[in-house]
Amino acid sequence: MRPKRLKLLVIALVFLLSGCAESQSLYALPRSGGAEEGQLEILESMTAGDAVLLTPDDGCQLRRTNLAGGEREYTVAFLGDGNTNATLCLLPGEGEEVQTFSCAGTEVSTVLTEDLTGDGIPELLVLSGLPGVSAQVLQVYGSKEGTVEELFSEPCRQLELHDLNGDGILELYCIGDNGSRCTVTTYLSPDGVPVRTDPLPMWFSYENMTRISTGRMSDGTEVLLITGILEDGNLYTEPIRALQNNVESLSGAPHEPVSGLLQVPVRGHYVYPQDIDGDGDTDFPAARELPRYDAGSTVQYVIDWYDFTESGLQGVSTVTYHNFSGGWYLKFPETWWTDITIRETDLTTTLSTVTVYRLTEGKAEEFLTVYEVEGEDRQAFVEQEDLTILRSDTERTLALGLSQKAQRLDETVTTASIAERFFLLGEEQDISGNAE
Repeated sequence: MRPKRLKLLVIALVFLLSGCAESQSLYALPRSGGAEEGQLEILESMTAGDAVLLTPDDGCQLRRTNLAGGEREYTVAFLGDGNTNATLCLLPGEGEEVQTFSCAGTEVSTVLTEDLTGDGIPELLVLSGLPGVSAQVLQVYGSKEGTVEELFSEPCRQLELHDLNGDGILELYCIGDNGSRCTVTTYLSPDGVPVRTDPLPMWFSYENMTRISTGRMSDGTEVLLITGILEDGNLYTEPIRALQNNVESLSGAPHEPVSGLLQVPVRGHYVYPQDIDGDGDTDFPAARELPRYDAGSTVQYVIDWYDFTESGLQGVSTVTYHNFSGGWYLKFPETWWTDITIRETDLTTTLSTVTVYRLTEGKAEEFLTVYEVEGEDRQAFVEQEDLTILRSDTERTLALGLSQKAQRLDETVTTASIAERFFLLGEEQDISGNAE
């Protein structure tokens, strides 16, 4: 027994308890208690040479969880020296034998407890790997006849847990790669036993995967959306639907990506699928080039947002204009979806404008102008031009000028209604990224 190291462990435990929050069924050990201190002594006796308590990414070295049903709880800890595979230690009640398992790697990154089988008893999920190596392995432990065993393992660089098929049991999605493409391997438990599906290959590599999210089709079906960058630089979103016994990609074509799921960069930026109109369903963006205001004007785009159905993308639900340099976007009234053009103008070093024009018989009529004003005199400029402030901070003011022509064409279009359609990038559900 080495009391000095035990004292250090206890001090570390007190420190962890002050900052390690509860996460679902994961709990830090209580501050005091003879049995818990006895378990610390057991861990102390198991540390040999350079072995120490490891700290997963969530910051918790010690946690309590029920893995075998009933009132029986285990203390979960990991020991390692950085050179050999880490050791998972399951410490039951006082006087019971400690169970140990060898982890797949020397470093433990993710530790979760979730019920994957629907029996009300959680399984322990451990993701581990080697330092400097992106590949990791997921090991899942659970109860079999009252004892804890390793149920299965799977190469996994990232894991997702969702109940997309609505059966009340979580599906486990292991995101990995097959050497050239990102893959998704799923475990479902329709009969209370985890069943592995064949890996689904994506159209991009794992390194080019940019985002994982969930979405909803217009018929209410929940889907997993995995987005990445193709070799040609376009963004592609792969929708995955979970059935009772399997999962399937809704991208359709087996030999080439579906054009409707491609998102071409808009002036060097990507715009991701999202619920842009607030109805709860995921909308897919497609850039549409507008006619130029004149020969010297920059090409401008609006984004048409389509409803997502099992048979593909159908029906435009919303049209937006994204001004990436200014960091804002505008949802257009429906009467402005067609026959428009847009012009950007830098008037001075502190004043720039974006103007929307209505095209009528080849003539451009000004409808709306968004002013970006900087400098100490910006408030005076806004008052002088009788503008409506959309956003303002210590460095700039974004203000709106709306023509009477626009209001006569559509009586619902007012400065107040336009202000409600105006958002800064990052507000609401908008997600966009730089493609350069």
